[in-house]
Amino acid sequence: MSYNPNIPQASSKRVISQRQILANFSGIFDAFAKNHSPLGNNDLQGMHDIMILRDQTNVGNPTTTATQVAIYNKLVSSVPNLFYRPNNSQTPIQMTYPSIQTGLQPSPPNTYFPQQYSFVAGPFVFYAGIIKNPSNGQTITLTPIVSQLRFVGVGVTNFNGGNTFVNSVVASNILANTFQIVYQTAPPGINRDVYYIAIGN
Repeated sequence: MSYNPNIPQASSKRVISQRQILANFSGIFDAFAKNHSPLGNNDLQGMHDIMILRDQTNVGNPTTTATQVAIYNKLVSSVPNLFYRPNNSQTPIQMTYPSIQTGLQPSPPNTYFPQQYSFVAGPFVFYAGIIKNPSNGQTITLTPIVSQLRFVGVGVTNFNGGNTFVNSVVASNILANTFQIVYQTAPPGINRDVYYIAIGN
């Protein structure tokens, strides 16, 4: 029986409303048991088994106060994805990606995809940028601060020093949120810029 919000009425006799109230309690129990550990299940009662988030695409991003955050579902190219909104209605962060491609191809023979991709979720910070004409051994400090950089990749662009020399660069001395730019083969007096990509947590 479905829940009836109009029970009991002030004029209802106990002999009549008693059955209706029991039916309401039964309806509440059945509704609450969906996606929750049911009432009467010791210490687990009321805890979520599953959380289903309704689409917020047409409603807009939820508003958060100084002491609130929000996790919600929104469509990205018609695919539902999970979003996190920090306190004070800061810029929402997309926590999932519509697809991944990893592992073996679906048809025989069992060969891996030549190009695979996934996404980074969790407490990771992704950095990318360009450093104009850095010196050899220059230390780069990234913000926001993370406890440890897990990956740093660098590459040279806008090289101006003739084509006689091979100009290669590596990220060295990676500590916390800093790394050094080290030229492996670079003649003095040339100009170059360095792109970097880094991931930390």
